[in-house]
Amino acid sequence: MTRTSISRLAAIFPFLVLSGALSTLFAATIHVPAQYASIQAAINAAMMNDTVLVAPGIYTDSISFNDRNVRVVSTSGPEVTMIYGRTVYFWYGSIGTLSGFCVAGVEWSGIRCYGSTARIENCIITRNVFGEGAGIELYGTSNCRITGNRIYQNSAAGRAGAIIGRECVNDTIANNVIYANTGVDGDLLFFNSIVAIHDNTISSQSTAAGIWFSGTGSLDVRNNIVFFGRQLAGIYQTSIGPGSIDANFNCTFHNVPSNYNFVVNSTNIAVDAQFVDSANHDYRLLLGSPCIDSGDPNPLFNDSDLSRSDIGAEPNLVPGEVSNSFFPCRKIRLQIEAPTIASALEMARDCDTIFFRSTGASAEFVGPFDWGSSSATLLGSMILIGDGSSNPVLKFGPHSNAKVHGIFVRNGAGQGIEIDSSNIHFKDCTVESVSGGSGISGRHSTLRIENCVIHGNNGHGAAGGIQCDGCDKVVVEGCKLFDNSSTGSGTTMRLTDNTNDTIRHNVVYGSIGTDLISLTRTSAVLYDNTMIGDSVSTLVKSDGIKDLDVRNNILMKGGFPTAVYFDTLGGGEVAAQYNCVFANANASFSFTVDSTNINSAPLLRSIDSADFQILIESPCRNAGDPNSFYNDDDGTRNDIGALSLGPPLGACCVGMTGNVDCDVFDEVNISDLTILVDYLFISFTPACCYEEADVNSEGGVDISDLTLLVDHLFLTFEPLSMCQ
Repeated sequence: MTRTSISRLAAIFPFLVLSGALSTLFAATIHVPAQYASIQAAINAAMMNDTVLVAPGIYTDSISFNDRNVRVVSTSGPEVTMIYGRTVYFWYGSIGTLSGFCVAGVEWSGIRCYGSTARIENCIITRNVFGEGAGIELYGTSNCRITGNRIYQNSAAGRAGAIIGRECVNDTIANNVIYANTGVDGDLLFFNSIVAIHDNTISSQSTAAGIWFSGTGSLDVRNNIVFFGRQLAGIYQTSIGPGSIDANFNCTFHNVPSNYNFVVNSTNIAVDAQFVDSANHDYRLLLGSPCIDSGDPNPLFNDSDLSRSDIGAEPNLVPGEVSNSFFPCRKIRLQIEAPTIASALEMARDCDTIFFRSTGASAEFVGPFDWGSSSATLLGSMILIGDGSSNPVLKFGPHSNAKVHGIFVRNGAGQGIEIDSSNIHFKDCTVESVSGGSGISGRHSTLRIENCVIHGNNGHGAAGGIQCDGCDKVVVEGCKLFDNSSTGSGTTMRLTDNTNDTIRHNVVYGSIGTDLISLTRTSAVLYDNTMIGDSVSTLVKSDGIKDLDVRNNILMKGGFPTAVYFDTLGGGEVAAQYNCVFANANASFSFTVDSTNINSAPLLRSIDSADFQILIESPCRNAGDPNSFYNDDDGTRNDIGALSLGPPLGACCVGMTGNVDCDVFDEVNISDLTILVDYLFISFTPACCYEEADVNSEGGVDISDLTLLVDHLFLTFEPLSMCQ
């Protein structure tokens, strides 16, 4: 350096020092949401060395540090401050810090660092799902520090459930507790990188290795506890590239087939670490643990109390797990987040949705399945099959408030679906070929069975289709019930000791037994149904103890003693009005009815083809009860009989709307926007799922749905509406 250069540097050096000092001195603190509604807006407003302080809550805006040197810190910790459903980005040139957040529910890597120097500390990273690096992805980073975090229950379809790194230089992964992540090859994967990995506790229960390395560079691996590697080793290095792993003072155990696939020195120990309660993820060391004071003696690695390092993380410096109750309702995808229905139920909270959308894998799941008291929603065109035992295929209760949408239940040797002391809503379901009990059987419950197909079930002594005892407000609406059989009463439906049941807009036909619908000590209304018997069975039979209202029904081919039988000595009241009766083998009613009922052929489109729509010239058209309460969906006077019914197509809309291209991962992105534009303005090709394209759930697909989707993807990032 020349004398002139030195003198110039000397002249400006005080100003450089002063500039750095002033930037720190005048660094501002920005509060969210007090000053800015979103974290991203606060980052955009921040200057170098500013701090963004974030109050407790759930934040769903997209977050990018861009090239800012900004600290984003929660005021109350990750247990109560969550970034949900959006990746946190550290882009090229960023020297930002994220501290004290839970990052969860992202269908991508939870945190992505590209060409940056990120600080990720005191965070909880959980329940993120992606192809690889579901928890954290590092690429081209330098001097990143990932410290004091709890990283668990992240799921990668490919490599690395927890952390994946490529082309990293001098990054540090220290004092993290990492467990219950799923992915191929390992929890921590690094390619062509120079990384220090120390003082971590890593349980690799669902992956091939705890730490995996390939290519050029080196890993300095020391003071870690690594256990339960399942396939390759606890710590594994491939044969690709000249890179190396320097392993010192680690504790490894219960790894299969070995703790390492390379030679290590004697500073490493292979014994059980002796945790307080590893089954419940309490990885504190018991007194007497061989890991206490057994880490690297270099003071650089001393514990927080300045004593010699214990091997493994210091759990008291790592946040705990987030309470399930704090998470927003989420979607649990079978064969992605959860391999089985049972494992999905273990994860699910009452507001969660467990769903299945075929990805080429089998849609069949063999039961039995016990929902217990869970109120999680079950959704998707999955087929639940009995295992040949007398157990119900699917069981709810007690105290469940679940919704079940779009499933198929078949081949039960006992009940198809059993409900005990619960409130269950079934929609667009099919229950078929149950041979040892009712298709749906409930007791002391409230049931809503809507737009379902229930057929081909043999209840033997029980009802073939639906049975409910001691229930309140059972609603059966818009269903097809056919070809069910029973040796007892109530071939299609048996309701006993119930109150205020409603049977509406159903088609009932092709069933064999003494009576199709049996009501015992049950009050009920039956209206807008089409019921066709076998000229032998009674269509509706009540013991008359409680009230019955029969209205706006087509009643055909009823048997003996009458099509509708009500024991007038039972003490209850009966009303039958605006029904169309035809071709009944004996009298249509066992009691006197008024002239609003008509005796005429209803002129159905095709009974042989099970098409029960009335023809234009049918006497049933606009002949139902004129009370506007019973009006048809188009607002006109009621047509007698059931509305046009088709079989349910299963649930195509899953979770939130917007998945217009029916992507199997239920992701909403630019592809959905392209499909919607094509449908609205170019080819007009119908969407694969109309409900998904109806983004605002207003019952139509138009420009307002496109506007809302653009807003969601590029502007406000507000969540879309839930499927109806």
